[in-house]
Amino acid sequence: MFMNVKEVIDHSYDAWFGMNHFYEEWAKSHGMTGNTLMIFYVISNIGPDVTPRKIIDKLHLPKQTVTSTLNVMEGKGYIIRETSPNSGREKVIQLTDSGQRLSDGILAQLYEVESGAYSQLSSEERDEFIRINQKLLDLLHLD
Repeated sequence: MFMNVKEVIDHSYDAWFGMNHFYEEWAKSHGMTGNTLMIFYVISNIGPDVTPRKIIDKLHLPKQTVTSTLNVMEGKGYIIRETSPNSGREKVIQLTDSGQRLSDGILAQLYEVESGAYSQLSSEERDEFIRINQKLLDLLHLD
């Protein structure tokens, strides 16, 4: 099936919007926003030295969005922000015990769903998926 470039772009948007919808709905079904879910993901992957700047850089979200989401997470008792020992101006984000339990639980459930889907692709398809997405990102990258 041959598609022109416009058709490929349209199908690409459909897939992108569909993936975003999946994560938003999945997060909502677990009582949180997609941004909260992704911030839990980043905190769990970066570890104890995570700062708002690292979250902003990883998720490519506006500072205001990250700040307001962290405020909600702090209000719910999921995180605490402490002054970084490396910089008096920078804050380090740490999960509270309840935040850690919630994060571990929801990320394990999400991984199970994602792993089930990705496992249905062959190893070659997974490699190709990553390769093509990275190549497209490199080609679209704004300097």
